[in-house]
Amino acid sequence: MQAATIALNQVLSVSATCTAGKQVVGGGFYVTDTSGGILASVYDWEVIQNAPTSTTAWTAQIRVTNIPLLGGGPVRLTAYAICI
Repeated sequence: MQAATIALNQVLSVSATCTAGKQVVGGGFYVTDTSGGILASVYDWEVIQNAPTSTTAWTAQIRVTNIPLLGGGPVRLTAYAICI
């Protein structure tokens, strides 16, 4: 997981890895505030990457394209890997 204070055009990137002996077959990501609440439309972002980066890792990368008028706060980008 990666937690950061959002800034316009900032890129956040995080990877999830499989345990030893397993391979990634899928994955994804989600964005929450630091209390764990899902952020739906508070921020706008574009997905740069949401894909496997090796046989054992999934990487998610987003760029923030819009921040609310009240300013950005800490968010957490979490990637997950589905491994078999």
